[in-house]
Amino acid sequence: MSLADKQELVEQLSGRMQRARACLVAEYQGLTVAELTSLRRSLDAFDAEFKIAKNRLVKIALNDTYQPLREHLVGPVGVTYLYGDLAQGIKQVLDFQKEHEKFTVKAAVMSGSVISPQELQEIANLPSREVLIGQIVGMIVAPHRQLLTVISGVPRALVLVLAALRDQKKD
Repeated sequence: MSLADKQELVEQLSGRMQRARACLVAEYQGLTVAELTSLRRSLDAFDAEFKIAKNRLVKIALNDTYQPLREHLVGPVGVTYLYGDLAQGIKQVLDFQKEHEKFTVKAAVMSGSVISPQELQEIANLPSREVLIGQIVGMIVAPHRQLLTVISGVPRALVLVLAALRDQKKD
């Protein structure tokens, strides 16, 4: 690989890290190309990608936000870049880890801070962004819906009383 190719690769890696909202470093030794391809394809749906590059080049591309990953770039490791829904992307990686014991997440960084495996699991257990937005909207609308029910109850009760009086006068 020529120096120009290496510089271009470092620029691509740096661009990915600047765009990513979180990065995960994972060991993949012993997995087949087909298994890694299935991971990559599953991550595409969540705006995430798994890339393998020389550790030395990845270390050069690290920006300040992802410096804590430097010590974990030892041996055959790949980096998962999460751009979209973090919870779903992390869940996908952890599900892949459960299915393939040779795949191990070594470290994760989000917003400049290291994330423990327990915190990764908690993030993965979060509902999707759309579900969370729906829940928030439901909580915002609920008091208004209850108020509307109470306010509409008074005219409804008045109509029922008038109907009962009308029925009494008919008899």
